[in-house]
Amino acid sequence: NLIPLIKNNYSLNHLEGITIQNLFLTNSQEEGFQNFFISNHFWESSTTRKEGRIQITVKQSNFESLLLSYNINTILCDIEGGEIDLLNITLPITINKIILDTHPFFEEVGDKKNSNLINHLLNQGFILKATYIYGYVYYFYR
Repeated sequence: NLIPLIKNNYSLNHLEGITIQNLFLTNSQEEGFQNFFISNHFWESSTTRKEGRIQITVKQSNFESLLLSYNINTILCDIEGGEIDLLNITLPITINKIILDTHPFFEEVGDKKNSNLINHLLNQGFILKATYIYGYVYYFYR
């Protein structure tokens, strides 16, 4: 639902040659499709079925393969707790910036899993830019 809005925003900013894909990213090597449930408020959309959400099917792709195939250098991640599992990989050396919205206040995430993720990124040579922290949003670079 957001793709037309995103394309219009790119056009207004004279951005060309950008590929937009609607994918469910996972660390699994299995290709296929994933059910996704859209809410009226996009930030409430998720893989969890709840009353009032509309079910769609989204192509599932391997996150690391996607990073490597497009030679991506920046990750902007706000996936409502999904960052804990998705970023639990050794990121390609091409990644030199991460803007990460964390969710330690979610019961299934908590401080420990959130801290482990931050340590995992630091152990890969990322530096946390402390002056850029905004609430639960962190900026890492290497």
